Amino acid sequence: MTSPALPPLPTFLVTRPKERSSATCNRLREMGANVVAIPLLKFEPLSFTLPDMTAFGGVIITSMSALDALFPAPPASAPIPSDSQAALRRLPLFVVGEKTAAQARKKSLQPTIIGSDAQDLACRIAASGNSAPLFHPGVRPDPRLARQCRTDPFRQHGLNVTSLPVYAMAPLERLAPGQVRRLTTAAPLV
Repeated sequence: MTSPALPPLPTFLVTRPKERSSATCNRLREMGANVVAIPLLKFEPLSFTLPDMTAFGGVIITSMSALDALFPAPPASAPIPSDSQAALRRLPLFVVGEKTAAQARKKSLQPTIIGSDAQDLACRIAASGNSAPLFHPGVRPDPRLARQCRTDPFRQHGLNVTSLPVYAMAPLERLAPGQVRRLTTAAPLV
């Protein structure tokens, strides 16, 4: 007796920025899924001035985009002076996710604590006994995008966090005609 065939996987719509979508698309394809990749957001580094980093006892990184805004790959020029970069590098680094930790290492940073998500990282930092103020370079809040404040889990654990927007995830203003066609002709999308 043969087992019934499993239904085909749905077609997945991946809307991450182009530079961050390939790994997700590849994983889905390896599982046998159909994938439609149409970036709906784009990464935009912001102009910013770092606060006095001696006031902090650590840096929280919740996304690779924050690392890219602070330490852009050449030939982009660094948005902050080298002495400020050095001050950032001296502080303990707390990151969300192994991929973000790997990206940090590529930028010659050494994560001190790695959490699987913001909640897990907040628990690990709190358990470490670190009560110093923490610096969180993050995304600029955009009222058009539904997003929970990424510092909420840290504050819920009693951690003193100062946030500074260093990048934005801007919605694309318009899709190319080919992208619209792919959205309207694909099977139902997940």
